[in-house]
Amino acid sequence: MNIHLCDPAFESSLLEELGAGARRVSAGVVMSKDAPAAESDFIFSRHVLLGARWVQASSVRALAKAVIDGLWPALKAQMAFRLDVFTSDAPESSGDGPLETRAALLREVLTDEIRTRRRALFRAMTEDPTTPRLQVLLVERDRALVSFASAGTLPSGDRVPSDFVAGRVVLPAEPDAPSRAYLKLREALCWLGVGPSAGDRVVDLGASPGGWSWVALESGATVIGVDKGDMHERVLSHPGFTHARTDGFKWAPEAGTIPVDWLLCDIIAEPDRSLALLQRWADARWFRNAVFHLKLRSDSPLSLARTALASVRAAGYADVRVKHLLYDKSEVTVLVRGGASPAEGAIVAVSA
Repeated sequence: MNIHLCDPAFESSLLEELGAGARRVSAGVVMSKDAPAAESDFIFSRHVLLGARWVQASSVRALAKAVIDGLWPALKAQMAFRLDVFTSDAPESSGDGPLETRAALLREVLTDEIRTRRRALFRAMTEDPTTPRLQVLLVERDRALVSFASAGTLPSGDRVPSDFVAGRVVLPAEPDAPSRAYLKLREALCWLGVGPSAGDRVVDLGASPGGWSWVALESGATVIGVDKGDMHERVLSHPGFTHARTDGFKWAPEAGTIPVDWLLCDIIAEPDRSLALLQRWADARWFRNAVFHLKLRSDSPLSLARTALASVRAAGYADVRVKHLLYDKSEVTVLVRGGASPAEGAIVAVSA
């Protein structure tokens, strides 16, 4: 079986997405019976344990031993592997403290068990996400789901499981950022694998107060921030920033600047209106890469997310993913990389 981690608030969307045979295991943990091959990405699954199985024991030491015993024939032959131990997004108390604390202890004991059995195998442990992955999801104090598998590769080149432990991108605090919104963009760019760089031209729709623009400016890009609202002084005074104080739904890039290198959008608006904005930019091929936040409908989040994915692909962009990420709340993130394929009929517009 495969185990998927998600935001507990979107379990029903993930169950719908996975289809027949999927079922809830615990808060934020869903099981599917699909084959281990990574043939498709999932919108509401942030992380996967391929070919997982249950392990149970009454103590941390016994649990660690059971994990290693069950995997030893495959594990002992590895030249390199990565060990990840974690909980879901909504772990229950273990009875003797937070389950996260017990998971951290389990990792220490697992590492010690590996070192004791074969020192060369201990030295083979790495943080490289391309190596086979030993993953342990602690579901209860004495029960864990265990997976040992190589990462599968999607047609886009992205790996499943994700490169990040439990699909969680760990980001440092940036006290100079104009707002905490920078976390959403930083996370999205980690998933995308690329980001704005020196010389890139960036358009940030719904830019105020400037969290996303600030991230792009920090990379050396030039930014047009489109928003009727005020910008943070730190962003507004940056020599690479231009403030277009207008409606992001009506603004369009000048003909000589198309396509821009990056479209960033975190406008708070009705889902259908935001979807139309995304489709307008995609159909016109006004951007090469994009990070676009799309608010979800409460009644049909999966349908809206799939519509966004299909519409951007239909516009000629091949490398497109839609993901519900850790810092997303009632929205999904549309990730576009590499530009659209050549075609006739792209719209040329003049800024309003």
